[in-house]
Amino acid sequence: MRHAGDYEFLPGCARMTAPDSRELDQARALFKAFQYRYPTGDEIIQVGGLEKPQLALLVGTVDCLGYKAAGNGKDYMHDFLSPKPKVYVSADGQQAYFIGGDYRFTARGFLK
Repeated sequence: MRHAGDYEFLPGCARMTAPDSRELDQARALFKAFQYRYPTGDEIIQVGGLEKPQLALLVGTVDCLGYKAAGNGKDYMHDFLSPKPKVYVSADGQQAYFIGGDYRFTARGFLK
């Protein structure tokens, strides 16, 4: 099992904290419905803190991100270079996570 930051990769969907079987079934089913195959390797991971970690499934990589800044209301668009961050979603499909990639967030926004 590989660890990075506050998330944990789940090769074969194994992890130190046993997942709720319904959550794991939900993650696998959503992955299969979206990707048309079963997940392997780090395609289902554990994210979050120790109190209530949750499973997340790989959707793909992020090529670009457009958003409206909360403070000044300006529109921004950022293209991500290699390696691109991966985007995962929670098993219930209600939370997205950007993981990895070669970028950082600063006062000027996302930078390579």
